[in-house]
Amino acid sequence: DYFRTKADEPPPVVAAAAEVFAASDGNLSPKGREFVAGLLAHPAAPVRAEAVKAVESIRLVSAAPKLLELLADA
Repeated sequence: DYFRTKADEPPPVVAAAAEVFAASDGNLSPKGREFVAGLLAHPAAPVRAEAVKAVESIRLVSAAPKLLELLADA
């Protein structure tokens, strides 16, 4: 919930959070999964890149549509 209330954190801090979620071995709460998926829409490219890594690491299947959208825009 921290990042939900602190949306103004610098991109390196948010990217570091994505790394932590990636290291969770997929043991995330629904809020955690939602947070990781939401990072795919972050305005900072480094955060989006870490979010992609986290999605892959935790096998977040629900984020597949957003990943496909990102690929189509690339």
